[in-house]
Amino acid sequence: MKKIAFFSCLFLISASTIQKHELPTDESGKYVLIEVAEFPGIKKEDLFNAGKAFIQKIKIANQRKKHLVADTEKMILINKGSFFVHKPGSLQKHADGAVLYDIRLEFKDDKYRCIVTNFQFKEYRRNRYGKYEPVKGKIIPLETQPSGLNRKTWDNYKKIVLTKSTDLIENLKQEMSGKIMAKQENVTINEKW
Repeated sequence: MKKIAFFSCLFLISASTIQKHELPTDESGKYVLIEVAEFPGIKKEDLFNAGKAFIQKIKIANQRKKHLVADTEKMILINKGSFFVHKPGSLQKHADGAVLYDIRLEFKDDKYRCIVTNFQFKEYRRNRYGKYEPVKGKIIPLETQPSGLNRKTWDNYKKIVLTKSTDLIENLKQEMSGKIMAKQENVTINEKW
C-alpha cells in the first residue's frame, strides 16, 4: 500500500513538473510566447527606438539576408531569428539543427508586447567535406508530433526552445529598460527657472 502511495505521489510530482516546461499554444494550436512589459511615462517612439536597436541584432544562422520589417505608422517591428539545438546528453560540438522563429514587437505609450512564434526545425547534416550544414528544403514545424523513436529528442528541442525564448524575452526587457533609463538619466532637472 505504501508503494502505491509513493508511486502515485511520484507520478503527480513528475506530471506537474512536465507541465511547467511545456510551450504555450494559441487557439490555433501554434506555439507562442507573449509578454507585455510596462514602462510608465515612456512614449511609444522611445520604446520603438530601443526595441529596434535590440531586434536588429537578431539573425538567422547561415543566412545573410535581413528580415527586419519596421512599420513606424503602426509601431510594429518584425524579425526572424534562430536557436541551435542539440540531442539530449550530447557531447558533440556540432548542432543537430536550428529552430527558426518569428519575433514581433508592438508598441503603445507606456508599454510594449513581444510575441515569439512560428517555430520551425531545420535539420543539419554532415556534407561531403565533413562540415555540418542545413538540409535544404527540409523545415518541420515544432508542433509536429514525432515518431516514437524521436519523441525524447523532439521534447528536448522543445525544452531548449522554451528556455532560449524566455531568455530572449528577458534580455529584450533588460536591454530596453537599460536604454530607457540611460536616456532618462541624461535629463537634468533644474529647480530654478
